[in-house]
Amino acid sequence: MNIARLFRAPLTERQERLYQLLIFLVRLLLFSVPLYLVIDVGISLSGLQQITVSWTLWLLAALGLPATADAFLITIGGATPFSFFISEDCTAWKSILFFLALVFAVPHGKKRVWAFLGLPIIWLGSLGRIIGAVLIQQTYGTPAALLAHDIFWRLGMVALVLGLWAVWLKTTK
Repeated sequence: MNIARLFRAPLTERQERLYQLLIFLVRLLLFSVPLYLVIDVGISLSGLQQITVSWTLWLLAALGLPATADAFLITIGGATPFSFFISEDCTAWKSILFFLALVFAVPHGKKRVWAFLGLPIIWLGSLGRIIGAVLIQQTYGTPAALLAHDIFWRLGMVALVLGLWAVWLKTTK
């Protein structure tokens, strides 16, 4: 028996759907708090940055692009030298936390453990964003790479997170 139903009047079907949406949005807001805590408290994510730098260097080498790193600054040599910084945002931590917030905001969410399979996919998507920006820069120049990184890849990450969540929702019913 649902205790919340004891303390509220019966609702129409539409009102019930709106009520469930409200519950979801409140839970999403509450589960998003860790995202803001990391931002406000200034927790260092340098370990994740270093892992991202290492994987990026490995992928660039696999693609035949000579690259070196100085802390979180990666420099690609060759015909069109290019340097870029791996920031904390490049680690996909915001996307991962928001994905988890979406998963845990679903009332009666079953099989939440399966959602954790989405975490490496999101991180690999972020690596793809970095490598994609580098490849675009090498082919079309820095302005095109910045456009792709700032607009298309951001939208791509949002689509990836929402898509994974939708798949999780579909498979857990």
